[in-house]
Amino acid sequence: MKLILFLSSFLVLAAVADHTGTYNYSIASPDGMTYKGDIVLTLVDGEYNGEIQSDGGSMPLKELEIVEDEVNFHIIFQGYKVQFDGIFEEGAIVATASVDGMDFPFKATKKD
Repeated sequence: MKLILFLSSFLVLAAVADHTGTYNYSIASPDGMTYKGDIVLTLVDGEYNGEIQSDGGSMPLKELEIVEDEVNFHIIFQGYKVQFDGIFEEGAIVATASVDGMDFPFKATKKD
């Protein structure tokens, strides 16, 4: 019985996806600019942390929440809260970025 419990717990841990890594993104803004950079996700003591990086610097992903294949966070960009709600799908983060009542498609692909 103990062996079955041990093997079951091992299989559950093995089935939990690891979403850590660096994801490249490119997003067009309403002002015609295209922003490119990376989203970096790390796992520290069982909790995900993340930051978004670009040529202009980096900023933390605020209220980052990853549950199974769903991901949610926001950043403050040029004084605006930009909310990202999405999923992990085929090696990428596929999301909607929402700011000031406008929604934009967002995709960040995991680097090898």
